[in-house]
Amino acid sequence: MTSNLKKYSVGVGVASTSADGSATVLYTCPNNFVADLVFLRYANKSASKQHLSLELYHAEDAEYHYLMYNEGVEHYTSGKVIDSDRLVLHPGDKIVAYADLADMFEIVIGVEESRAQFTFVS
Repeated sequence: MTSNLKKYSVGVGVASTSADGSATVLYTCPNNFVADLVFLRYANKSASKQHLSLELYHAEDAEYHYLMYNEGVEHYTSGKVIDSDRLVLHPGDKIVAYADLADMFEIVIGVEESRAQFTFVS
């Protein structure tokens, strides 16, 4: 039996300073897949305290929901949002981020994607 599970990690720099549709897209769940976001860490690489926001875009209702809002992150530090829990994403769902200043944060996520065993209806 072959596994349909794909596991990978990706790092993304946060270039946006605006919310919602203007935020930097970290990950988008592809069509016909379900994704478990199993890991999300951020790092402030600037010499001063910066603020970071992370949002979930829920494609089914076309709404953004905060995972973390305007969190103050001290200079040269890192933190985690998801480390042992899972956030389940459906096709078209996205994780996006924005910060006070562009290019001050790096974010690393770990994702497990599997083929959807059902049809999503909007």
